[in-house]
Amino acid sequence: MPEFLADQAVLRVRSAEQTYSCDGAQTVDVLCVGQQHAVAMEAKLGETRMSLTEFPKRFCGQCGISGHADPRLTGNMIAVLDRLLPFANGRVFATVGDRSWPLSAHWWLVVRGCVWRSWANHPPVRLARILVFDELARLYGGPHEFDDLVRHVVGHDFGNRWNIEFNQQRPAG
Repeated sequence: MPEFLADQAVLRVRSAEQTYSCDGAQTVDVLCVGQQHAVAMEAKLGETRMSLTEFPKRFCGQCGISGHADPRLTGNMIAVLDRLLPFANGRVFATVGDRSWPLSAHWWLVVRGCVWRSWANHPPVRLARILVFDELARLYGGPHEFDDLVRHVVGHDFGNRWNIEFNQQRPAG
């Protein structure tokens, strides 16, 4: 049975005999953990500066090796997940406490529907699978059900504040 860990997993990258840490302040938004592997999910739910030209500038820069005494990588979470690493043979691992899992090469990027439409179904990332947040909310049910689902994380009235258009009829089944 998979386990979902929100905002807990830090990433490390192994290359040859060296292990590099990523920025300690960064965690994976959601990590789906299986018995032997994990899949990362990153959410970018804003609508500004998310165009096909702006998104890569903000999130898809090549990672580098930092000048810190301990081996660390520079770069953001999306660049690490998309394997924009400074070496070809890097293996990415997610760690929570004393547990560690190799990350799947493919990961999930969660974006708003208007962002996905503006990308014309051509995401600016190489290895991500795209999940349209608005569609997920619609599948879950109406605005009240969705708000109940996320209230403990983001507060109240989330579906209305984000202008998600819910179908008021629930599918049969």
